[in-house]
Amino acid sequence: MAGRKRRSSNLVLRGTHPNTRIFLYRGCKLKVVIVGPRDKEELIYVQLVNDIIDNCSSRYSKVLFITKSCDQGVGKIIRGKCLDKHFKKPAFDMIEVSLRHYLINELPQSEFQSNFDSLNSTLLELGDEFHLIVEEPPRGSMSDLLLRIQKEGLPYVTYGPTELKAGAKQPEFQVKEQSEEV
Repeated sequence: MAGRKRRSSNLVLRGTHPNTRIFLYRGCKLKVVIVGPRDKEELIYVQLVNDIIDNCSSRYSKVLFITKSCDQGVGKIIRGKCLDKHFKKPAFDMIEVSLRHYLINELPQSEFQSNFDSLNSTLLELGDEFHLIVEEPPRGSMSDLLLRIQKEGLPYVTYGPTELKAGAKQPEFQVKEQSEEV
């Protein structure tokens, strides 16, 4: 029937930016991106990362965690919580995104940085909600990722150095009702 509007409450708006047209259907896994410093002193982030994972797991019935560069820092903590020592069965669903350079000659810093900024495009395409553990002020590829998220109007939370022990925060993620032409 042309012109008849169907009201659907099974859609969840992915972003709040006016140009965002991506919706999630209820029942799909919510993709939560958690990224932070690649510090070798990752123990200072363990409690916060565990709180974020536990909080998101309790808030969403189906969740897929996404992180990058799991060789050290925040990514290593997430991978360690997901996989047991023998990598037999994951504790939760997770995607690891990484980029490795195997170079004969070193790249200029700007080109090296742009390669890592390209990972941000991948995270932005995959993620629905973002938890960023940042330096004050955010620098480098973390600053690039934050700007991209804000431009798209996606829900995000930042955790600065003084907030590491404060626990997980909840970004705004609104359920919208959408009218559609049938």
